[in-house]
Amino acid sequence: MEAHLFGILPFTARDIFRDGHGGLLVRLLDKLRLTERTGPLMDRSELVTVLAEMMIIPAYALCRYITWREIAPLVVEGIISFQGVTAKGIFHFNPDGLVERFETLDRYYNEGGTYQNYPWVATAEKYKFRGDIRFPSVFRALWKMPGREHVYFKGELTRLLFNTF
Repeated sequence: MEAHLFGILPFTARDIFRDGHGGLLVRLLDKLRLTERTGPLMDRSELVTVLAEMMIIPAYALCRYITWREIAPLVVEGIISFQGVTAKGIFHFNPDGLVERFETLDRYYNEGGTYQNYPWVATAEKYKFRGDIRFPSVFRALWKMPGREHVYFKGELTRLLFNTF
């Protein structure tokens, strides 16, 4: 994710899950490291982020390391297990079969080095077509904390690039 702090200073935040390990790296001006989080709770947090990205990359649903369980009509639980790390979340679909919301308890919130477990919700809306592919263009992700919501991400997807090197 690329954004601007106070609308001026560019910063990047990278959610990473690779080789069974996850982390979050935030840099200011693409050079100055503001924060880096790693460890077992980040492994699970970043793996569940991969699962949530099924909202924009539906082919993830076919991966052999993801299993599915129907909870109710238009509601399914996805369980992702990869290299010893497991996470799960619930997808809510509209009557047209488009995913509207993802919920999990496996995306941990970190403040001052202390991890807290709050419900994490990602929403997708304003679906658009690019050729034959329909994808949501507006996203929001937040933690539901006692008495408030903490928005982690709010933005618009303007383009998708697959398999580019």
